[in-house]
Amino acid sequence: MTDRLREIIRQEKERGTKVLLVEGALLASSPYVEQTLFDGILWLEADRSVRRERLRSDGREDQIERTLPPPEEERVIRIDAAGPVAQTVTEVQKTIESL
Repeated sequence: MTDRLREIIRQEKERGTKVLLVEGALLASSPYVEQTLFDGILWLEADRSVRRERLRSDGREDQIERTLPPPEEERVIRIDAAGPVAQTVTEVQKTIESL
């Protein structure tokens, strides 16, 4: 997986891409992904009750019990995602712009 990510990053740099987002909850905690490929790792956090309600409203109740501990990396930037989605989006955008 790291080789493929490295190739995508190279291609996007050649195209002039300024910001490349790689989405994947498991990427941040996977021992198979080289964390140094990323300028930052955004980790969205919300209380269990908030996560439960969001998953339920999205029809993904089967994932309520699934949790991952945040990775212990210096690149991890924790974002409070317990508020309204629009607020979380704004916080994520501001964080990306600061990288």
